[in-house]
Amino acid sequence: MVPFFFFLGIFILILITLNIGSGTNIIDCKSKVIRITRQTFPRITKNLTLKTNNFYFVYPFSEIFNLELIIENNKTLKKGLYLKLKDGRMIPLNLFSDELSNYNLIEKKSKLLAKILKLDLKIENF
Repeated sequence: MVPFFFFLGIFILILITLNIGSGTNIIDCKSKVIRITRQTFPRITKNLTLKTNNFYFVYPFSEIFNLELIIENNKTLKKGLYLKLKDGRMIPLNLFSDELSNYNLIEKKSKLLAKILKLDLKIENF
């Protein structure tokens, strides 16, 4: 059991060091799209070099149903701000971990984003 936790710790350290999952959310009001990028694991090429990959998503405003702010009292992974698309998918938007404890700040930012996107904001408290 000890080797499992050792390798798990190494894996988490690699995730933190490589900044896996980080990215940007760009809202372009002129072209009415949201561009989301996320950093993924680097891969080894045929030349034995590391190549970093990024996910790149583009969602037009017309595909977005609403914004959902989910606030739970217990510590779960579901807490945060999500874009809900018309096909039912929920895309998480990045929030810093220190912001997750300040509900007023999260709510203000969410309301501002909903106002910019001209969408409804659904707040779920558990």
